[in-house]
Amino acid sequence: MRSNVESRELLCSGRMDIDDLAVVAAVRRLGSVSAAAEELHTSQPALSRRLARIERDLGGSLFDRGRHGARPTPAGRLVADGAEEVLAHLAELRQRARDATAGRRGRLRIGTTPTLGADILPRVLSQHRAEHPEVELEVVSNGDSAALAEDVLAGRLDLALAVVPRAADRRLAVPVDGWQFFVLVVPEDHPLTAMASVPIPLVLRERHVVMRKGTGLREVVDRMFTDLSDGRPDISIETTDREMLIPLVAAGLGVTLLPEVFAKHRAQEGVAVCVLHPRLRRRVGALVRAGDRPLLVAGFLECLDDHWERELPSHQ
Repeated sequence: MRSNVESRELLCSGRMDIDDLAVVAAVRRLGSVSAAAEELHTSQPALSRRLARIERDLGGSLFDRGRHGARPTPAGRLVADGAEEVLAHLAELRQRARDATAGRRGRLRIGTTPTLGADILPRVLSQHRAEHPEVELEVVSNGDSAALAEDVLAGRLDLALAVVPRAADRRLAVPVDGWQFFVLVVPEDHPLTAMASVPIPLVLRERHVVMRKGTGLREVVDRMFTDLSDGRPDISIETTDREMLIPLVAAGLGVTLLPEVFAKHRAQEGVAVCVLHPRLRRRVGALVRAGDRPLLVAGFLECLDDHWERELPSHQ
């Protein structure tokens, strides 16, 4: 370990560039200035002059040169060790960059709303991992779709599964989109369960179990009341945890509006899921920055598109 530290100190003491490191490493590995010159596609005199300049910069001899070739001095061994370490790291970095550019490797940062994450993301990630095993995945969950969109625009996320903004933004593209339909979850003995579909005006009369303000699920409830009644929902309980919504309904504390797939995946004893009339829906999709897409993003979008239509159809 000490030799690595000392070699770095020696490297830092001079004005060595990558080509200088390659010269020192080649001379030590091949044991000959002429052999190193041949490998590096230069002349022996030119390489000798370069090596002499490196030694002047470092303030000491790196190789003892004679009839039997070039043997590294103690300082030469330290510098050559450090040079080989740096060159190896550089080669790895270049390969990683090539892999990332080709979409084979890198880190993909994905944002998602909790309900979209639960509805579709696990199957997409499973397929993506099978097809792109070297790509690292980071998933961030946020119920605020506007914040997810801002994170995409700021480069903090590579893409986000979120509610599509109502106002068009030329900086954003939505290569995959569809509709997330909502249902009403009620206690199993609720009178509305007798209806084939529940008219929206009847929903407005109910007491609601809701998420706190600032979340996408709460926005759906508030917008429904604003658009249809100019009023506010009668709130029974407000929670910060969407997993609490159905258990609170099962306890008879109110009704709740949830995405259809999310609700059906979490249906439990004591509740019923009612279809609404007319259908209540919101447009959702994959948000990415407008323009050319990195191959890492394109690869994920291909996997997403394979599953999207089954879970979140683009028509109906």
